[in-house]
Amino acid sequence: MVGKEDLMNAVALNAGMFNGARLIGPALGGVIIAVAGVKVAFLLNAVSFIPVIAALLAMNTSQFLGVRPGGQARGNPLVELREGLAFAFRTPAILHIVILGFFIGMFGYNFIVVLPLVAKYLVNGGSVELGFLWASLGSGALVSALTLASRRRATKFTLYLGGAIFAATLLGTALSHWFLLTLLVLWPLGVANLAFATTANTTLQVATPDHLRGRVMGLWMLLFAGSTPIGGFLTGYLAEHVGVSEAIGFNAALCAVGVAAGGLYYLSHKREIERTSDAAALAYSGALNDAA
Repeated sequence: MVGKEDLMNAVALNAGMFNGARLIGPALGGVIIAVAGVKVAFLLNAVSFIPVIAALLAMNTSQFLGVRPGGQARGNPLVELREGLAFAFRTPAILHIVILGFFIGMFGYNFIVVLPLVAKYLVNGGSVELGFLWASLGSGALVSALTLASRRRATKFTLYLGGAIFAATLLGTALSHWFLLTLLVLWPLGVANLAFATTANTTLQVATPDHLRGRVMGLWMLLFAGSTPIGGFLTGYLAEHVGVSEAIGFNAALCAVGVAAGGLYYLSHKREIERTSDAAALAYSGALNDAA
């Protein structure tokens, strides 16, 4: 909606609002439960979706829907889905991000499973300690979002630095058995988490033509967020049968493998990735060649 020139800012601010809500929401929910009970908390949560739905209905999507390049109307959804997947896997700039997102999304973004395990079994804490752990993670992500919102473009340096720090701090979380140390480690984990996700999201959207963006971003959400239940199940299984520290360490190692695999693909396809990293510039170049 904002245009690609403001994409990095918008993605970062959106992520910042999400993580800001992560800081405020649990605390507010706890107060409501203590004062009025669980039923009232769920009722208010349901009512809070009404302004969200109203905002979605107020969006003007007519400029994005219904027309493909050259005025061609929308076709069969399955054909269009296949077209989007084919584009993603044959475009080096997008496949590069897909490789990274698959590993880090599936094995790293399982905070809803990991943090309660850390609080209970690694630092011997309870609900209060868990709340502080969530706050540390969320505040790091919020600071990262506000910092990235001031930037105009996504860079490979931020992408790989975020991924590498994410894997390293996840490993640090696995190794720490001190509450204060874990609290400190989770803050840069939140920073790296947001930096990687925002940069990857922006890079994908810049590299994708407008008429394919929904399909490519759907694939991204499937790999990056939709795969987390699989990773969460694996984390829970390993935690039960091997140990919590070992399970989180295993996830950290696979995140590092993903960063390494993405790096190797980038080094071996650097020219193709750079050439396909901006869909608008690529289309403009193609138009100039056709005119010539």
